[in-house]
Amino acid sequence: MCIRDSTIYLLSLLVAMLDQPELGITLIEEPERGLHPKAIIELVEGFREQATYEHPIWVTTHNEALVRCLKNNELWLVDKKQGTTEMKQVQIVDQLATTIDEAWLTNALDGGLPW
Repeated sequence: MCIRDSTIYLLSLLVAMLDQPELGITLIEEPERGLHPKAIIELVEGFREQATYEHPIWVTTHNEALVRCLKNNELWLVDKKQGTTEMKQVQIVDQLATTIDEAWLTNALDGGLPW
């Protein structure tokens, strides 16, 4: 029997998402690795369903397919400037003339891009 690395990675993501303590935060780095874009949509929905105020799920990504799945107020941009880290929540998604991932990739959101 052969189990692919992407399957093992997805199973570990599901464990992290579903096995929540009463309080705390779950941090997941680049969950889209090895996943089909359709599976990313389902994974984001799962994160959304499992996250609570007492136990948020934070995800880091550089993947536009994952960003495209986000709703208003779910995207936070992080920028490192001159030895400091700045974070800001994107709250204007509904007012954009483009998709959220296109706005992010073209820097219309003013942040969150590598330099």
